[in-house]
Amino acid sequence: MAPLNGSVAPVCPISRSQVLPGQPGIMQPYIPRAVDLPSAIAAANQINRIVQSTLSPGLQPNNVPTLGTGAGIGTSGGASGVKKIIDRWQEKKRTTDIIRFYAKDENGVEDKDQWLEVERIAYIKWHDTVQKIDLIFEWPYDPSAEGNSKLMKTTTTGS
Repeated sequence: MAPLNGSVAPVCPISRSQVLPGQPGIMQPYIPRAVDLPSAIAAANQINRIVQSTLSPGLQPNNVPTLGTGAGIGTSGGASGVKKIIDRWQEKKRTTDIIRFYAKDENGVEDKDQWLEVERIAYIKWHDTVQKIDLIFEWPYDPSAEGNSKLMKTTTTGS
């Protein structure tokens, strides 16, 4: 029998022998390209949001007690059997430089009214308490040799 008025029931275009098409992936935030100071600030803020969302613990389920509260399984009145993990790496010394970068106009001349200060780690030393070794990072470049920048202040903490 022919369909009335040319109408037919909808048909699924996938047969059972075919593999289902992939679902759209998770939308990842992107970091905008930095070409001037406002876009550099926007890019830095986006990087901060990505790092914070990656490292944040997320929401606590409301049906699971947090560690150390309530009566735990096999313990009487808390998490007394839980052993605190001691940090293996400890920071011993840090030296930071605050560097001022000046903006340039379209002719390449520095504009002393527009600048940006960046705090950069010049030296950092960590100590491994288990293997008794040190890990040292030292910035390999002289900040005064960086074109349109000026070293403003150096701070050292630790021993």
